[in-house]
Amino acid sequence: MTDKIYTRVLVFLMGSFTIWGVLNSLFATTEYKIHGAGFIALAFIIGCSIFFFKTRQLFSYMPLLIKIILLFGIYVICSAAFKAADIREFAYSVRGNLQWIFSLILGFIISYQDNNENKSFIIKGFVIMTLPISLIVVLIKSGIIQSSHVVLDISFMLITLLPFVFRVKNITIKSILVSVIGIISILSFKRSTMLACFAMVLVYYFFEIFFSKKRISFLSSFVTVCIVLCVSYLFLERLSGGFVSERIGGLGNLSTDMTSQHRLVIFENVWNTAIISNPVDFFFGHGYCASFRETGFFAHNDLLEVLLDYGFIGFLIYLAFLILLTKYLIGFYKFQNLIGNESSIFFVTYIAYCFLGMANCFIVSPLYFTIFTFSLGLSIGCLEKMKDKNNLIEKTKKNKNN
Repeated sequence: MTDKIYTRVLVFLMGSFTIWGVLNSLFATTEYKIHGAGFIALAFIIGCSIFFFKTRQLFSYMPLLIKIILLFGIYVICSAAFKAADIREFAYSVRGNLQWIFSLILGFIISYQDNNENKSFIIKGFVIMTLPISLIVVLIKSGIIQSSHVVLDISFMLITLLPFVFRVKNITIKSILVSVIGIISILSFKRSTMLACFAMVLVYYFFEIFFSKKRISFLSSFVTVCIVLCVSYLFLERLSGGFVSERIGGLGNLSTDMTSQHRLVIFENVWNTAIISNPVDFFFGHGYCASFRETGFFAHNDLLEVLLDYGFIGFLIYLAFLILLTKYLIGFYKFQNLIGNESSIFFVTYIAYCFLGMANCFIVSPLYFTIFTFSLGLSIGCLEKMKDKNNLIEKTKKNKNN
């Protein structure tokens, strides 16, 4: 197979998973549910990853972070086999976690091995296949459930796609797409979504304005996006009777904000359930999505969700993954002049996780989390490739001097 065929397979793989996820989200509100295609997509992800590992001999190049999430995947399988009530629960637990794990690995492989032309083809194909479908679902789903829930669902989807939008080379198109996503995030009235979007936009343009060669173009783009979002915010603020400001202002007074109070109660219930568990459940967990079964609500915090679902052992492995992910911030800052906008994109993706993963049900939402980790994998692969090149150059210089 040539690299061109590899890229076509991967575009089909990621696109088909996204299409399945959106369709499943659409029909999950009715009596029909499309789950079989999800397992097919998972088989594609695992099979394609193993194929790439074998044919391209990437085991020797895997960074510690990839090894840690593979360990987490193995642990999830063992935990599910031990704790799952039936084969269906086992299957959902394995599928829900391995999708985002192997998606990160795929992103790493693509960025580490493929040339820029192939990487660009995959990113464009992924975004082109996803954005229109997401917007179509907004229109279709509006006739099934309340429009506020529609905008909320689509806002999560578009926030996870924002790092891919930042990879679009045309600055004008990028500005339009960022503005559209920003407006939808305001329409969601979801504080974590609004704050994540605004923080991602600010950090991305900060890096590009101060470190990119096209400073003037990015500065004009940033000003345009800011004007559009500010006007949209003021318009929606007036239309909603001050509800947008009330939602954001509630963060400054958690003791009186009902939503924040409810979220804190959920955190406390999940924490107490995990802590007072018997030794087996404490160390190995209560099973996939246990927070919903045990407390009636999802944990709305990935660390608490992992602690309750997979126990203290699973929590430590996942925490190690997050620590290693945080350490990459230093590496991306050091190599920002060599890897282009992948540095700023990693920063904004990390910020998105800080807002969405710590205040929402991110890890139990495979559709959103898989897109998110795919972007992380692309950035990490780019950095590791550049670090290996630098190490090779340094070794060559030392050999010449000796």
